[in-house]
Amino acid sequence: MEILNKIEFQNIGQCNFMEIIQDKLYIGSSPIDSDYNQDLVTVNIDSWKIEYIKLNNSKKVIPAGPVLDIIKYNNMLHLVHYGGLVTILDIESYKINKILMIPQHTISVKVDGEKAFILSQSGEKGQDALVGIYSFPEWKLENKWVVEKIRETKQQSIYLNKLDLKNNK
Repeated sequence: MEILNKIEFQNIGQCNFMEIIQDKLYIGSSPIDSDYNQDLVTVNIDSWKIEYIKLNNSKKVIPAGPVLDIIKYNNMLHLVHYGGLVTILDIESYKINKILMIPQHTISVKVDGEKAFILSQSGEKGQDALVGIYSFPEWKLENKWVVEKIRETKQQSIYLNKLDLKNNK
């Protein structure tokens, strides 16, 4: 394996996810102190051009946690933040189209087709796992279920297999 190129990012916080969509690598960052804004960094994988996109962490908007995942749906990018915030951006202009809160504290997200599976913790001492299924593009809650105390540790991630959701199998 050889290194193709090294790039240095300017003034971004801790990087916590990356995704390739079309010809761009998207990297999400979260602020490490008050001097850093939450950014979405794009790197054109052909030209290595870097672009910084300021997200919705200003005082005028609901504060956002780190970006956990980015989902392309039609001509929009859906950024799912830790805590339940979703920022929807136009894929060409990166202008914020919509900001919404889902009724569930997000710690992990997986996507299957037009559904997002959101994992959070619930119950006494956060030992239960709560999984909510949301449909695109409106992020409507379709179904949810609780996995009660499957073990005495906290649920930290979710592995999604093809499920028969209609029959809960």
